[in-house]
Amino acid sequence: MFSTVQGNVLGAVIAPKGTENYPKERRMFVWRAMIQPLLQEVAEHEEFPQEDAKKVVQELQKFCLEQGLVIPVDSDEPKQEE
Repeated sequence: MFSTVQGNVLGAVIAPKGTENYPKERRMFVWRAMIQPLLQEVAEHEEFPQEDAKKVVQELQKFCLEQGLVIPVDSDEPKQEE
């Protein structure tokens, strides 16, 4: 359905067969988003590229919001306790 790559980070949204044309209100609990290394075999002491992962997360987030796959939550505002 959708994929993005930054460095060695892969992000993808996958719709199981037969769900590609689901209306937005039915996609949230069926379509799956994932982030993982593009290549599993890398140098032994190489760390996961966090900056590339942030870029992939931003692109996935934008796609998921457009497709109705997430419930937006504003994390910039402090929580109010009752």
